[in-house]
Amino acid sequence: MTSDLPGGRGPEEYGPEELGTGEPGLEQLLRTLTSPATPGELAGEQAALTMFRAHVHAPAPDRRTGRPRARLWPGRLGVPRLRVAAIGAAAVVAGFASAAYAAALPAPVQHAAYVAFHWAGVPNAQPTRTTSGPGGSSSLTTPTSGHSSGRKGSHPTPSGAASSSHLGGKKSGKPGGSPKPSGSPSSSSPATGPVVLTISVPGGATQVPAGTSVTFDGVLTTGGNPDANVFVRLMERQAGHLFWVRVDREETNAQGDVTLTSPDLTTNARFRLAYAASARSQVVVITVVPGLTTSLRLGPKGIKDYLTISTTFAQKGNVVLLQVLVDGSWVTLQQHELNGGGATVFAFSATKWQNAEIQAVLVATGRHAGATSAAVTVPPPA
Repeated sequence: MTSDLPGGRGPEEYGPEELGTGEPGLEQLLRTLTSPATPGELAGEQAALTMFRAHVHAPAPDRRTGRPRARLWPGRLGVPRLRVAAIGAAAVVAGFASAAYAAALPAPVQHAAYVAFHWAGVPNAQPTRTTSGPGGSSSLTTPTSGHSSGRKGSHPTPSGAASSSHLGGKKSGKPGGSPKPSGSPSSSSPATGPVVLTISVPGGATQVPAGTSVTFDGVLTTGGNPDANVFVRLMERQAGHLFWVRVDREETNAQGDVTLTSPDLTTNARFRLAYAASARSQVVVITVVPGLTTSLRLGPKGIKDYLTISTTFAQKGNVVLLQVLVDGSWVTLQQHELNGGGATVFAFSATKWQNAEIQAVLVATGRHAGATSAAVTVPPPA
């Protein structure tokens, strides 16, 4: 059997000074585990072998030769002879294991138990602690049990030290080396202070034709200084929606300035800039103006004329007004709702309103601004 102890040696190769076997019962334990079997321990060997042979099935024949395969008995497999005394030794081992799990063994023995049985959860020797030495230097030491202090071979051993300082290695009276400095702080530290993020629209135009995009200018500062080379997000929340959505992302320049652009807008929307987790700019509301066109068709004999209204980016059910200019004021004659195609048709008296100016007005909603068509002069009957 190969050993997991340092150096690859078995327990019998370590002297009392290295394993700390001066502890009561530990030398007896090692002798019990490593001594040859006694006649009393071998008393049940034949009975156990007979029972083992009775439960071993006959080997299957070899496919190549047709002859029965050779039976491998325990002796050939290297199985050690049964030891009846193992039951009694288990009690001793249990006490040793309990002390190892409780980390109550001397540091060298505890470390040896850890190396051999760490896979079973046995802890290492007590953790190291840092003590200050002369001149402000620090060294690493390992606490040891009080009853082992002053005994040869019980000098402190840093946990996790090099193999030469482990059990069985070369002893050294020098304290552990001083920890290396973690390094001096950077000569330049990031700016500190409040983060300020502003947004504006060039020219201040917050109403745009539907189907066009909007450009926004932003400025990012930290503690009053420009914050360069960081990414800023343009967030949009469309009318009728609850959530903000990122629509653009750009990097600030050396002056902390950034320019971002929205997608083509078909409904009113709110915009703001965002940086990191909490920096937000004020909100800018952009309203869109749907396209609105008119087409006048003259009816027969001037009885009725027809004004057709067409819109872009307006919705079904939106209200359109037909207005006429009377004494310098626009007066509403009729109102219709848009159909599914965003259009409607007004019919009016060509005789009554000949030579008058008329127009169509799309009423504003929460999704878009109002729109007014160009004025049209009603011609006299043909």
